[in-house]
Amino acid sequence: MRSSKTSTLKQHILSVVLRGDTALILRPQGDSQRWSDDTKHPNRVTHDGQGYLPIDQPAENYKRLIVIETKLLVEQVKEIQDKKLKDVFIDEFQFFNADKDALQFLKHMDQLGINVTIAGLSLNWKRQMFPIVAECYGMFTIIEQRYALCSRCGEQAMFTAKLDQTNTKLLQVGDKEYESRCHACF
Repeated sequence: MRSSKTSTLKQHILSVVLRGDTALILRPQGDSQRWSDDTKHPNRVTHDGQGYLPIDQPAENYKRLIVIETKLLVEQVKEIQDKKLKDVFIDEFQFFNADKDALQFLKHMDQLGINVTIAGLSLNWKRQMFPIVAECYGMFTIIEQRYALCSRCGEQAMFTAKLDQTNTKLLQVGDKEYESRCHACF
């Protein structure tokens, strides 16, 4: 699904890198995003075909970008402490759902005074909040609601539509069987 969540997240990542700090991006394992083939500008290619940083960035800015694919967020706490990071970004947050892992991770980050910026879906195709989002919602200090563009009409989309209603499979990382939809097109 192409809902621009990651594109919005990239703006925040760029601001951290431009001020000279390192940005750590945590992604769920198994996502369909890939590394660019450009060895001069090693960069994660996102769903929009672009990297987390614009291609025109100097090489030193790419060194301030760390991307880790992980199943459990809490496993990354030590690395975050060791690198003395100030900002952590979580992409596709709705897929981190293992045994209150995300909740524990957010508590650790809060205790350490580390800024965490999260991008992810709030609602599934049944219009129900993803359990991980509902569980952690009370920990969020600032909630900046962003909307995708409807894949049919281009209006603001707040819903996820399942394309194959006969398929009982749940939304998975990198899934292309879902689209963003506005209220009218849902």
